[in-house]
Amino acid sequence: MTDYERVPVYKARRPGSSSEAAAWRKYTHPLIFRHKGTPTHVEFSPVAPHDFCVASSLQVDIFSSRSNAVYRTLTRFKDTVCCTAYRHDGKMLAASDERGVTQLFDLGSRAVMRTMRGHTKAVRAVRFSPDGGRLYTGSDDMLVSCWDVAAEETVRTFEGHTDVVRCLRVSGAAGEHTGAHRLVLSGSYDHTVQLWDVSAPRPVMTVRMGEPVEDCVLLAGGGMVAVASGNSISICDLLSGGKVLQSVVAHSKTVSCLHADGSGHLYSGGLDRFVKVHDLARYQVLGSLRYEAPVLGVALSPTRSHLVAALANSTICVAVSEGIAARFDGAHPGTYRYFLRGRTQAPQAGDVVAGRGAPPKLSGFDKALKGFRYHEALDAALLNGAADVVVGVIEELVQRNGLRIALHGRDQQTLQPLVGFLVRNITRPPHAHVL
Repeated sequence: MTDYERVPVYKARRPGSSSEAAAWRKYTHPLIFRHKGTPTHVEFSPVAPHDFCVASSLQVDIFSSRSNAVYRTLTRFKDTVCCTAYRHDGKMLAASDERGVTQLFDLGSRAVMRTMRGHTKAVRAVRFSPDGGRLYTGSDDMLVSCWDVAAEETVRTFEGHTDVVRCLRVSGAAGEHTGAHRLVLSGSYDHTVQLWDVSAPRPVMTVRMGEPVEDCVLLAGGGMVAVASGNSISICDLLSGGKVLQSVVAHSKTVSCLHADGSGHLYSGGLDRFVKVHDLARYQVLGSLRYEAPVLGVALSPTRSHLVAALANSTICVAVSEGIAARFDGAHPGTYRYFLRGRTQAPQAGDVVAGRGAPPKLSGFDKALKGFRYHEALDAALLNGAADVVVGVIEELVQRNGLRIALHGRDQQTLQPLVGFLVRNITRPPHAHVL
């Protein structure tokens, strides 16, 4: 007889993981905030502590990045808010609605500082100039307008699109003088991305895409632009006349939003319910997050601590990096502080508060079934007399294989109530299949 041979165990092969992909997976399970309407836009403040705003329905909610809770709400709107934009110093917020009106709010007092009226249809995109002296708006009336913030009037109107304008980007670094920025980028449902010189009424460059343009974002340096068109993302070189350098198809449905973090990564959200991060150096997908509904907007904080996604089911998902969450928590398992954590935490918007009502009162047969006293349970049901109750108890005993136990040892006197019940109810259609 030969010796026993051990059963060979084959270890499953696991794919390798890069440091970028590992960092992408460090975001915790997102916090869910439900809104009255579908969120249309989400954006982070450019200054610390980098709070973020969410536009939905007739209001704009300002969230604290430290507590992840709403601490200020702007409600002076008469129609659905479509888009928002922070000024470079974070002290003023522009918000546009479906009436074509753009309002500028002082975030300290929530007062309306300026009101821009001129568009005849909804304004879908709004951006400040780098120095905050100009405001650019793109509307469903196919126009891109430049506004003087101080004078509250239109400086120039750019005409060239043949369909609704969906996105705007302004070149230049935050805080630069007005003369330092010269170019404005706009994307439209007419399948084009147009580059405008702020001193000329006609576009200086037109880049044609294969499908309607949902969003565009200028990449680091301002010489290239990423364009979301259909389910693909095109990287175009503006210095080469808009030549498409690479086309990435990472989503199965329309890409609805883009966000560039300035460090060589591009974030994209789509109607396929995914948010994906792309490495712009290698044009590879580093990671992805799946949500419960189509993604309409995505934004990453400048410190990469918070990732916010706006979903089509009227919810906002806020994912916090594990390292940042641990930094603010500071309570380690096994410590007294960890034991007392959450005692002073107040309920936040979207929390479900569980009541402390009295436990439900159990009837006699329920108590007997809970204690596995099947004989007593059947007697209690027969004493109740209701046919539905007796049939329900008999069905429960059958499922537990306890009917034989409940009938065992009964004499003529204890069987009489059961036989009488069967005679009265065995021919009734609702109970015949059980009895």
